[in-house]
Amino acid sequence: MSNSIHDNPSGGILLYGAGNNNQPAPSLTAATFNPATGQATITGSLQAVANTAFLVQFFSNPAGTSQGATYLGSLSVTTDGSGNATFSFTPPSSVAAGLNITATATDPNGNTSQFSAPATVNTATVDVTSDLSVTFGGFVYNRTTRQFTQTLTIANISGSAISGPIELVFLNLKNATLVNQSGTYQGSPYITILSSGSLGVGQSVSITVVFNDPTLAAIRYTFEFLAGPIPTQD
Repeated sequence: MSNSIHDNPSGGILLYGAGNNNQPAPSLTAATFNPATGQATITGSLQAVANTAFLVQFFSNPAGTSQGATYLGSLSVTTDGSGNATFSFTPPSSVAAGLNITATATDPNGNTSQFSAPATVNTATVDVTSDLSVTFGGFVYNRTTRQFTQTLTIANISGSAISGPIELVFLNLKNATLVNQSGTYQGSPYITILSSGSLGVGQSVSITVVFNDPTLAAIRYTFEFLAGPIPTQD
């Protein structure tokens, strides 16, 4: 197809009366922009006729729309004996976060599906642990709250600014729980140290973390820093 289809009130491509053999559309799982590489990755699946090669074409659309405004490229996908196939596609040109991605599938006879449901391009979460240094303050016990606090100063030691959000993930936390966590990432608590803007070269930010440690055992943890929004499912 490779055309630009947009601004149609009916949805761009509609199959009526078993048109195009009711060719199924792909299902997009995610579309993720990696700021480190400047590229996006689109993942998804197709359930259609078994043991058949299909041409899957990808399109980007302005936020809030879901047809086929800008053609991004294509790949060939072959279904297995159950009619299932998965795919991962990296467009040759950059795709900005916030755009909506759609896809179509075309069988060997030229029957094309409707546009898939859109997947919004989100910014990937990137490990920036090596780009930041940490100065750890001592643990301070509050007899009234029976909690420990610790002040951490985080500095950008890389050669470029790091855009927020920036999160500190507490790995292998022992003997305590993090009271003022912002959420969890892959089962570990994290705290957001910079919610927006960026941390410039040589700049630093200080945060205070609060722990519950009812047994008064030594608090231990390792850590990593992430840049980018934490996925909501975590």
